[in-house]
Amino acid sequence: MEQEVYPDGVDYEKSTSYQRLVLELFYTPTILCRINKISMPTAFMQRLEKMFEYVQHYTRSDGSIPLFGDADDGRLFRYLSEDDINDHRHTLSVGSILFERSDLAQAAGKFSQDALWLLGGEGFETSQRLRDDSKPLTSRAFPDGGFYIMRSERLHVMIDAGDLGMRGLGGHGHNDTLSFELWNDGESIIVDSGTYAYTSDVAARQELRGVRAHNTVMVDKKETAKFVGLWMILKDDTNPLVHEWKTSEALDVLEASHRAYASLPHPLVHRRRFELDKKIFQLKITDFFDGKGQHSVENFLHFAPSITLEIIDSTTVHARSPKNRYRIQADVGAFSQTETWYSPSYGVRKKKQTLTLQQRLQAPAKTNMLILRDKA
Repeated sequence: MEQEVYPDGVDYEKSTSYQRLVLELFYTPTILCRINKISMPTAFMQRLEKMFEYVQHYTRSDGSIPLFGDADDGRLFRYLSEDDINDHRHTLSVGSILFERSDLAQAAGKFSQDALWLLGGEGFETSQRLRDDSKPLTSRAFPDGGFYIMRSERLHVMIDAGDLGMRGLGGHGHNDTLSFELWNDGESIIVDSGTYAYTSDVAARQELRGVRAHNTVMVDKKETAKFVGLWMILKDDTNPLVHEWKTSEALDVLEASHRAYASLPHPLVHRRRFELDKKIFQLKITDFFDGKGQHSVENFLHFAPSITLEIIDSTTVHARSPKNRYRIQADVGAFSQTETWYSPSYGVRKKKQTLTLQQRLQAPAKTNMLILRDKA
């Protein structure tokens, strides 16, 4: 536990899918020990509780989750085959009973089959005694794991401001530092591309691990880390640093940087600032390129399959979802649109639309991009 899980509850492989699997692998023997009157160490139980809290906060109100890192649908037990593989709320049902927490029960939504099989009638009775006095979830930082969650009742933005995972080895992490997912009003808007496959399609595996498959910036066509085989990286040079994190009812701000481009002939530090206005729904992303020399910059945005795009001019794009219309506005560069792959589950992929904002910049430089609901 102490080696593989950070103090804030984030599994060190930086994958939301593996967070669920590792949590199951920890809480199942914990329940067996409890049944057999074997006490677990206090430090273990405290970190286990933090793991549940991380799942609670990255889970959105409809039960969906962001797909950071690898996702191969791994489960210890799957009691209902029809369950959505990307719904992790069954773990929260178990956690609510283990720690007698009404807020976890509220986030779970119901007493799950997992809780029934693992904790039985006694567990159900405990769940019935929990008083629903929980408050709505607010924005939350997980600084040890490097994830930051901005949220309101209808908005959810999750940002990766951490390293690449597994303490420098990569593992099930991706080249996604300073990438993010955006969910609004019950629908995914900007998504991670997912995983799709490991050994059966090596080309797809490496493509979906790379910078281009994520909602972040590539400089001079350089990956943030060189891949070694299908799971490891040569070296993690990101050295991420969070410069500012603040949250309020109306506005959340995160500013963070990484140094993976410091090895370029003209070294750069990529610094990114997110400002989310939760009252009017406006996400402002400012990218700073601290260094010298001319550089090509590609800024990627991957949209959920349900989103259609219309490029209005070089710096303006309209995005339509089944419920809403959005506008993406840049101050410099030119947008282009391509069809790419989105993998919501292992071995499954769908077509999606991706925007690439191409720029040629003289460092030091600063660029801005707005994502907002368009009422027009």
